[in-house]
Amino acid sequence: MTNYNTITIGAIICNVTEATNTSLTCTSDVLPSGEHEVTVDVFGKGLARYDAQNFTVHSSIQIHDFHPTCSGLGGLSNLTITGYGFEKDSTVKLGEKICVSRTVTSTMIVCQIPSTHFAGNVSITLDHPGKHQVIYPVKFAYNSSTTPRVESVYPTSVGVTGGSIMEIHGSGFNSAAKQITLLIGDTKCNITRHNDSLVVAELPPCYPGRHEIKILIIDAGAALNKDNELPSVECVFEVNGVNPSSGSVYGGTTLTVTGKGFIPTLKVKAGSLDCDVTNSSDNQFICQIGRSQAVHYINNHGIHPNFGKYYYWKPQHVKILVGDVVRWDWDFPFYITTMKPRVEETYNLTTKYGKPGGFSSGDIGSTTGSYSRQFSKAGTFFFWSGFLDSYQTTWFHGSVEVSERVSDIAPISVSIGETEATYIVNETTNTLGNTTSMDTEAVRNGCADAQPVFGHTCQLFRVCFLDMQITGSN
Repeated sequence: MTNYNTITIGAIICNVTEATNTSLTCTSDVLPSGEHEVTVDVFGKGLARYDAQNFTVHSSIQIHDFHPTCSGLGGLSNLTITGYGFEKDSTVKLGEKICVSRTVTSTMIVCQIPSTHFAGNVSITLDHPGKHQVIYPVKFAYNSSTTPRVESVYPTSVGVTGGSIMEIHGSGFNSAAKQITLLIGDTKCNITRHNDSLVVAELPPCYPGRHEIKILIIDAGAALNKDNELPSVECVFEVNGVNPSSGSVYGGTTLTVTGKGFIPTLKVKAGSLDCDVTNSSDNQFICQIGRSQAVHYINNHGIHPNFGKYYYWKPQHVKILVGDVVRWDWDFPFYITTMKPRVEETYNLTTKYGKPGGFSSGDIGSTTGSYSRQFSKAGTFFFWSGFLDSYQTTWFHGSVEVSERVSDIAPISVSIGETEATYIVNETTNTLGNTTSMDTEAVRNGCADAQPVFGHTCQLFRVCFLDMQITGSN
């Protein structure tokens, strides 16, 4: 009847292994430390009573064993501690250093052995917050003689895209393939060749900055250099100069960017505008900022108060910036064949004739058509459809309100995939100068607007977009 009786210790089910008329025996491997109430549910009779009081048991923390018993000074290998009463918030220390937990159950803790600069024996301490501390009588040993050593690393700096081949020379690397792991930071590397004194590996992608090289040898720990430090490699992707520092609000400026770790597939932006890379080397690239123009669309699918759909511009009025493009499109259902609009500039919203010298899609309308126009100066421009029918009974008007572009300061961002460059900005490279845009449509003898005030410290390079005069008509 053992399977029909239930013993619960705290919130843990204790597996009944033996049952008689006077006793129940159970086992539990997951009982946490502390005082726990015991409830007994006897098959066919219900909950048992214990002298009219709660029956409790006390479980204490105990360490039975640990492995490995020693490590080189580099540590970073796994230490496995067995016992019982362990909890999720249990903390293991080797001496004064925390052994960071990786796996915790009630009977086992796996943690990462911390590195140290000094050989010797240290205590293993198990702490439970708010409860008690257990110090195991057998100490853990750090051995300098068994520490794997790194003598040289090549290269010491690499790009962020990965794929570089690194050679690490030293001693104590162990020739067994299953005994060695190489990490750059926390990322595992593909080891292509190794023996006791050499490791050759293909490096993974990495973020800009300096990263620790962790050669992990099972039981011996991480390899250290002569200063008892982990060796390191620098992943380089930085920008240290941008020229010119000002350009046209309409786009088209060509930038020369200097730094380290560049590749042809760089993604470069000036504010929200793409800067297309045209030439690139490891330490310099040239890109051209895209045109800042937007395209605004108008069609004839608006609703006329009398004639319904297809007899009104939609939208009837648009607001744009200098340099933007407006595109008109019109069409009708197949059963409407006599209506033929066009686009023509007028003096106002009521004029039913064209403005001499104004923009126009042509003198003759069509059932289906399109027309685009770029506006290069500020103002309000009116247009109409012309007479749609031969009886001159149907037409519709609209307007385009064009505002000046506002000078602005835009940050320059450079990235490879999801990785953004670091920016080495100083007072010289981060000062806005008077260099004008390289845009061939801009007047190069000055800017129409003063440079906007930059009111806070910037950790990025920036380009001042100024309103430079554009030649040409509206």
